[in-house]
Amino acid sequence: MTEITLIRQDEEIVEFYGWNHAEYGEHGSDILCAAISMILQQGAAGILEYLSIPATYSTNNETGFLRLDLKTPDEEKLEKLDMTIHSYNQIVLKNKREINAILGSMVVMLDQLKEQYPKYMKIFEEEAN
Repeated sequence: MTEITLIRQDEEIVEFYGWNHAEYGEHGSDILCAAISMILQQGAAGILEYLSIPATYSTNNETGFLRLDLKTPDEEKLEKLDMTIHSYNQIVLKNKREINAILGSMVVMLDQLKEQYPKYMKIFEEEAN
């Protein structure tokens, strides 16, 4: 079963992660697992590539783990871009509307999949510390 956690701060998603394979089909050809993965990757790509926000991002294909954390910048990317944490936070704040649209769309798609396949995925929500 795939488990997804959405971490919110003031009702806005600031981090998300998913792990485990859905086990709806055979490993390597599980259409549900592929759909979940694509939705999560689209959310991450929207932030990292489209908006060019150097947030922390990590994956592990073996365990099905994917995580994006907007609260914490990728230190290596910050250094390459010659950015400070303050300028990173300013970019996140400036793009808040776009971030909410990207991640809100991601949640809509995940919720629709969860309705169709409730035995194979769970979505949890937490408040950021």
